[in-house]
Amino acid sequence: AVIMAIAAILVGLIASVTSSKVGRDLRTSIYEKVMQFTDAEMEKFSTASLITRSTNDIQQIQMVSVMLLRMVLYAPIVAIGGIIMVVKTGSSMGWTIVLAVVIMMACIGTLTGIAMPKFKIMQKLVDRLNLVSREMLTGIMPIRAFSREKHEEQRFDEANQNLFQTQLFTNRTMTFMLPVMMFVMNGISVLIVWVGGHNVDAGTMQVGDLTAFITYSMVIVMGFLMLTMISIMLRAGVAADRIVEVLDTPISLHDPERTKDALLEQPKGYVTFQDVSFTYPDADEPALSHISFTAEPGKTTAIIGSTGCG
Repeated sequence: AVIMAIAAILVGLIASVTSSKVGRDLRTSIYEKVMQFTDAEMEKFSTASLITRSTNDIQQIQMVSVMLLRMVLYAPIVAIGGIIMVVKTGSSMGWTIVLAVVIMMACIGTLTGIAMPKFKIMQKLVDRLNLVSREMLTGIMPIRAFSREKHEEQRFDEANQNLFQTQLFTNRTMTFMLPVMMFVMNGISVLIVWVGGHNVDAGTMQVGDLTAFITYSMVIVMGFLMLTMISIMLRAGVAADRIVEVLDTPISLHDPERTKDALLEQPKGYVTFQDVSFTYPDADEPALSHISFTAEPGKTTAIIGSTGCG
């Protein structure tokens, strides 16, 4: 008992430190990647989505890292140990454990299959809620100036309700997991007692063997029950895909591989645009067409738009 207590404390400490470092490294990687983004990449993800991916999504991965190290890796060890002990008993009731495992895996597969698509939708709805919140908070003065408070409240309420309904569905789906698993576990206990009781009555099994078999079978089922914690990994899997999407995004513009010293060798120079055009992604026509000008050293070059705003 003392060894198990010490081991549990050490595992908890190591899991916490490891998950924190994973989160730290992911945040650093995303920050460094986003700092290289151009307008094209920012337009693809949006600021709100990048904030969600840097906070909420990474938090999901941290939580799963702790669960993975503390429970999910421990469960197979317990289950395998129980299976070895059942084999040693030489009992003919091993089929009851196989039946329990098959039923539990079928239940887990069904519930996760229903919840998985909703997890993907839920992360996008979190992006949408953050987007609306950010626009509302940064534009609070113009909103008040134009008396748009009610409109913004409706936008926020719509985004909030959509996220609420999706979270409610996924949470209700996953709450079935534990009751179903407990029902299967208790049902198998009754089945073992019923079959074992007939064997004891027939004289083919000792009461002590039946007691040992029940104990070992519960250890095995509890091991697989802990594996249901893997369901939490579903949302983290979606979060991980979103983070990888950011990290694997190719940069459309790259800075030249020149050092500051090389640039300082020629502190004065001309910047010349010759017949330059620019079109925003998916735009019908160019924003700039055939622009040519030269910015000379020591002089100021101003570009004024049609509205005079620059």
